[in-house]
Amino acid sequence: MSAQASATSSRSTRVEWMWKSNSDPWSKTEEPKWQRYSDVENMIIEKAYSTGQTHAILDGYCVDFKHLVQISDSHKKKQRPVKRTDGKTDGQRVREERFMPDPIAPKRPFGGEYGWVSPFIKEVRKYLNLRIDQWPSKDENIVPMIVENAAHGIIEEGKLIGKRRVAETMANDLMAQQRRDIDKSEIDPDFDPRRHAAAFDRRRAAFDDYGFGARDLRGNFDRYGRFHGLGDDGRGDLIRRGFGDNDRH
Repeated sequence: MSAQASATSSRSTRVEWMWKSNSDPWSKTEEPKWQRYSDVENMIIEKAYSTGQTHAILDGYCVDFKHLVQISDSHKKKQRPVKRTDGKTDGQRVREERFMPDPIAPKRPFGGEYGWVSPFIKEVRKYLNLRIDQWPSKDENIVPMIVENAAHGIIEEGKLIGKRRVAETMANDLMAQQRRDIDKSEIDPDFDPRRHAAAFDRRRAAFDDYGFGARDLRGNFDRYGRFHGLGDDGRGDLIRRGFGDNDRH
């Protein structure tokens, strides 16, 4: 494969929705400033758009596709222009907002610089009082319970900061990844998460994507009897991970 072909294959089309962030969004003289919606908000908006809906419903706002405006739920006259962009983006583009400011590039499968067992799994083990032989790498039956509790924790944290819709989308995506792995294991009798590192990496990648990354883990799992890896600064952490911001008035 040529260098040019390789470079092309490492890039993918990315649809992005943006909202106009100028102090006066309707100014004809100011240079337009556009702010990307968070990754999860983009997912919600694009799904509504691509399925022919007239609006996308976010937390505190809706996006009107006919007029291409964002409308506040509490003040209907508070509106901002939005736009949809469709272009190429590097496969290694820095993932914004829902990810930690300094993402980790794993040096080897699953454990990365933290060894074979991630800090998230270690915290889960303590929370659930799991035996060594019940670790996900040894007993795949424990994984659905971990994923379900993690998903519930995401939803509870989202409710705290008024981002229920975004949190539910994140949690549903996490659960969908788990279901895909289960379906594969039912179809392929040779599929064994304990031996297939790539399959288990996908689960861990899902945890990392939704705020359970190794470096950023806070270990506070017990507020609701469900997992969530956030500390006292939970609101800021969640905003960085893709719950977006509320400064759109």
